[in-house]
Amino acid sequence: MSQITFLSLLSYYRAVKRDGGLMMSEHFPRKPGGGHDFMASIDQFFQSAFRNFSTQLFGPSIPVRIKEEPDRFVIEAELTGIKKEQIELESLRQALIIRVHHNSEVTTIDDETKLITKQHASSKSERAIPVPFPFNEEDIHAHYENGLLRIVIKGKRKTISIK
Repeated sequence: MSQITFLSLLSYYRAVKRDGGLMMSEHFPRKPGGGHDFMASIDQFFQSAFRNFSTQLFGPSIPVRIKEEPDRFVIEAELTGIKKEQIELESLRQALIIRVHHNSEVTTIDDETKLITKQHASSKSERAIPVPFPFNEEDIHAHYENGLLRIVIKGKRKTISIK
């Protein structure tokens, strides 16, 4: 940490303390023998900041069950509460990507002030599933019913004989 950043942080804590805010000891844990453990507080800061980093960055993961049968590859994704229009499938040479788009709108009307407030939120969940053989779009059959997306990809692994 640079000296300027540390001094800025220190002056911030002094200002908060002076204004009757949180005490510095609440941010910097004490060592067993006394004094503040500055390194532990930095570690605690980064652990709390990045605790749910992957979920916040990539969205929640889509739960799937995968089964490889002799002549096909079956993927079942549990998408309870999702409409068919929210689901998007993308095929790559040897992978299938399942995307779920979440859009919500909340409208609040205040009867006293006649103020109407609308809030929009949008997010996306995505899961890439590797398939053990190459396939085309014609090989894919997808069906969605009662919150269960079932994808069947026709094909099988090819073995190469060694001479």
